[in-house]
Amino acid sequence: MNIEEASIEFLEKQIDSNFKTLCSDFMIEDVVWLEDENELRPYALMSDYNTNKQINLYILFPPLNKNSIINQ
Repeated sequence: MNIEEASIEFLEKQIDSNFKTLCSDFMIEDVVWLEDENELRPYALMSDYNTNKQINLYILFPPLNKNSIINQ
């Protein structure tokens, strides 16, 4: 599994489990990935479902360790 596939799988797991309620109440407008030497860290900008406008709500997902992907 490459880093791109692993990061998508990781993000989907986070949305479906740890952030399920928040992601069902609000819509993810965009996902941004912060990257450093050892980690990828996604955060999401959220929108209101009713107005379809961005709100001041961000989800900071846990980091994904790149070494755990490379060593698989």
